[in-house]
Amino acid sequence: MEKPLYPGCDEFSILGFLLELMNVKVTCKMTNVAMDMILNLFSHAFKDANLPKNHYEAKKYLRTLGLGYESIHACKHDCALFWKEYKNLENCPVCSTSRYEENVKGKKKPVKVLHYFPITSRLKRLYASRHTAKEMLWHDQQRIKEEGILRHPADGKAWKHFDTLYTDFSNDLRNVLLGLASDGFNPFGAMRLSYNDARFYVPPSLFETFILYLIEMNSYH
Repeated sequence: MEKPLYPGCDEFSILGFLLELMNVKVTCKMTNVAMDMILNLFSHAFKDANLPKNHYEAKKYLRTLGLGYESIHACKHDCALFWKEYKNLENCPVCSTSRYEENVKGKKKPVKVLHYFPITSRLKRLYASRHTAKEMLWHDQQRIKEEGILRHPADGKAWKHFDTLYTDFSNDLRNVLLGLASDGFNPFGAMRLSYNDARFYVPPSLFETFILYLIEMNSYH
């Protein structure tokens, strides 16, 4: 995975270069066609470079590292996902809206697609390096623990509540809890307000349900 971009290159590995390039693509909102042209140009200009020839091959390379995603069709009105027992349905099981629409060529195209990024494979990548693995255990091994002081999510009631309920999970320090975060919260769509009141509370029961949902989702990968 740490193979150099070209013989003698110390600054970039293939993986590092592709990640940087993909970041540029997303930041600049480049099309897949533009990426194909760039990678094709690089491949011709730098014969010794170990580069994929197009965007598809680049994504395929990243997918082998556990950095890919799964496309799941969704209802136009967000009623349900065409996944698991619904994956072969043509219409939404809730509102009966069609799963597909026809494009100008008469081909079926999903109305809405959810891009699901599996968490399990990404967590495994974090533990694959001794540097990031050390940081993954920081919350228990290096965090300053002081009763009544909130410095980290692990000091919060939701985290502690979950630990007391699922001791088998919490006793292994390598297990990871995921939290919800919001940069601004506007529950009633009052966007005309000049201020943004982001004070809201996520009860421990909801936090617990969210964690268990993620565990269930990733048990299929």
